[in-house]
Amino acid sequence: MAFPVEKQLFYSSSTHLWLAGTQHLSDAEARADEDLDMFQSTPPEQQRLGEMSLARMDLVMARLGRGDIDGAATQIHAVLGVSARRRSESVDRRIGHFSRQLSLHLGAGAPAAIGLREAIIAHQERMPAQLAPGGSQ
Repeated sequence: MAFPVEKQLFYSSSTHLWLAGTQHLSDAEARADEDLDMFQSTPPEQQRLGEMSLARMDLVMARLGRGDIDGAATQIHAVLGVSARRRSESVDRRIGHFSRQLSLHLGAGAPAAIGLREAIIAHQERMPAQLAPGGSQ
């Protein structure tokens, strides 16, 4: 089977996250960062928003694992913005997983972490945006 390079990088970053450990977190972050660069270099009308959000979630988890809550926040807010317009079950599951991991993190009481959890809760409580007639928003 052959996958586009972007998907290969995403699978690589996810694999490194599952393997855990300091070096794997660094490798996961590097692959996810490279993946996002590739996705963002694609013309907007050709971008695969769901896959880009999943790559961002790998970056979020790698940064959380390294203790970089502010770095994770930047990416999670981007994912929440896309997800508010275009919900995806796989992205929603990853957001929920991040929220649970964040609540267990040593920095869970930090203002940035509390703000992230509040943003996620607000996002989860919102109904998915409805498409306007004709399929456009």
